[in-house]
Amino acid sequence: FEGFVTDGVQGCFITYVNEKIVAEKFMPINDFALDRIIQNILALKLIAFNANNLVESFCNPPINDGISFELVEILYGMLKNNMQAKTKMLFIEWKELFNLAHDDISKQQAIIDRKKALESLLNCELDDKDDEYLALFSLQTAYAVIVKIIAFKLISQIRFDKSLISFDVSMQMESGPLRMQFAKLENGAIFREYGMTNLLEGDFFSWYCNENQWDKDLSDVLKRVFEILCRYSEKAVLNNTKRSQDFFKQLYEAMVPAAVRHSLGEYYTRKWLAQNVVDEAVKIANVENWKGLDPCCGSGTFLNVMIDKILYEEKDKTDEEKLEDVLRRVKGIDLNPIAVLTARVNYFINISHLFKNNNPIDIPVY
Repeated sequence: FEGFVTDGVQGCFITYVNEKIVAEKFMPINDFALDRIIQNILALKLIAFNANNLVESFCNPPINDGISFELVEILYGMLKNNMQAKTKMLFIEWKELFNLAHDDISKQQAIIDRKKALESLLNCELDDKDDEYLALFSLQTAYAVIVKIIAFKLISQIRFDKSLISFDVSMQMESGPLRMQFAKLENGAIFREYGMTNLLEGDFFSWYCNENQWDKDLSDVLKRVFEILCRYSEKAVLNNTKRSQDFFKQLYEAMVPAAVRHSLGEYYTRKWLAQNVVDEAVKIANVENWKGLDPCCGSGTFLNVMIDKILYEEKDKTDEEKLEDVLRRVKGIDLNPIAVLTARVNYFINISHLFKNNNPIDIPVY
């Protein structure tokens, strides 16, 4: 919360964060002070950045006609009707990781349920297993694109207190310049320029911004994604220092039908269970400065719990010391590129309150 105390001539900004009231120095009521007051008033109309609001904005449950599903349909049409050579290469490599069961007699009902779920999501019939692969590839690409845009909005605000890409300007861009902006985002160049060495490294899901693959329908729907995110305030995220969060779990579960997730062997671990497992493992190990590796980390539930535990154990250390220890001691691995993307972004956000400079950061999720 932020307030302003004034006698009509001078004023003082007061911030309430983490159960503490912090008062700034008194200053004349000048253009700077008035501008800041106006910005705070405008921020009252913004949407808080949290998991529930992301689902509402992008999925619109229970009708499920949100912009995320529109994006999936557009991407599926691009793959079905105009798959370019580079896209085909990425698609084939991706299929090696996601080998869908089709002939397993013991899983016939699950296979039928998965197909029905994808058809319902896309509002069309899937003629064969190749169409199922295209549908899943489209769905994962749409989720990845949304997460990357959100990540960029948050990370640029966290590290530089401003967005390095103007979302207002992006909404007005022509299709060509917007594609180039996404291409730069996808190959990670934007993040590396500002010290995020491995947040995005180019993945299977960058195919859509290829010059020969991109089209106007995609450009238009992505502008609307920017429009939605312009309404969000990052303050709830930036001021969080008490406990880690998984910002994207609910969005993923809302976008990807349960029948599809379960057919891929994806089941989320409850946070209370992860906390219990970590606590017991640390007790059994009985070593100081323990380290934790989650070899199939998913979106990062166990990573987040281990981060919380280290920060609690080291509450008397400086933020710089805490940051160094967390990055050294908490690591994750996953074969699923969607999981790696989500875990890296969650990891970054959950340690962001420890940053005191813009030194390069390598998120230890691989």
